[in-house]
Amino acid sequence: MKLVSLRTTAHATAIALGATLFAMPAAADTIFVEVNNLTDYDVMELYVSPVTSDEWGDDILGEDIFPAGDAMEIEIDSAVSCIYDIAAVFEDGDELTLQEDLCEMESLDFVTE
Repeated sequence: MKLVSLRTTAHATAIALGATLFAMPAAADTIFVEVNNLTDYDVMELYVSPVTSDEWGDDILGEDIFPAGDAMEIEIDSAVSCIYDIAAVFEDGDELTLQEDLCEMESLDFVTE
């Protein structure tokens, strides 16, 4: 399976790169992003970590799965950054790793080509 991601942004995509790279949420802000699994495969593990972190942390799905065709909302409390690494492990073993500005996004779609 070839995985790609599609972004749906809340603002025009012509935002200057420099402003995007150093975007910071206000202190103790919470970031909400809808993630859509538009693939034919369940996501077995999902990790979201600030780009500044050297570790992924815990699987945010825990014992649950993120079914194919389903949507979920990710909530990041006390966000320390806008730029996050995202890793998804699918039921067939494929992995998708992304780096996204979650402050500028309304939704993130996992899709196959």
